[in-house]
Amino acid sequence: MLSSPVTQDFKSKYFSIYENESGTKYMRFSLDASDKGKSKNGSSVRAELRNLQEWTLSDSVSLSYTFYLTSTDFKKAKFTVGQFLQHCTKKDSPLCRIELENGKITAKVTNYKSDGVTKADGKTHSYDLGTISQFQEVSIKIQVENKVLSLYRDDTLKATHTFADSVSSKLKNYFKAGIYYQNKDSPKIFSEIFMRDLNVESK
Repeated sequence: MLSSPVTQDFKSKYFSIYENESGTKYMRFSLDASDKGKSKNGSSVRAELRNLQEWTLSDSVSLSYTFYLTSTDFKKAKFTVGQFLQHCTKKDSPLCRIELENGKITAKVTNYKSDGVTKADGKTHSYDLGTISQFQEVSIKIQVENKVLSLYRDDTLKATHTFADSVSSKLKNYFKAGIYYQNKDSPKIFSEIFMRDLNVESK
């Protein structure tokens, strides 16, 4: 999901390559919720990779990855580990986010209209993807085809969602993966996400 290869020597405060004792390599995302800085589309800090490929809801495309996590405050930390956003007219808005909070994985799906602000049905839909503990590996797949969203956990289909008619099939979307805190009070919580087999596929 980078425009150039990531080598074993690549390292920063927020991104690095981690190799475990068995030789498996992971992309490590490291972030403290109390860090300063935000993007134009969000109010919380993040360390994410954005896929450069853009697509529409009428396409057939998927994002998949396997990950585990560690956190200094597992119960209070709340963050997104994968999502896709749409280039809306007022701002880029997330149509789907994979969110972790207190050991639970939930997909948050929103039928945003083309302005990226108005919700077509006035709400955000929540889909249960099960639980997770620290150091437990979980595989996630977000698949979109002809405006139907399919959500998988460990190769098992957990939920489907059909986007509303008023959600644009022409505006471009893009995937992101990493760690994006949802804690609005910016607590001092340090968390790391370890990802492998991070892949985007399109047909």
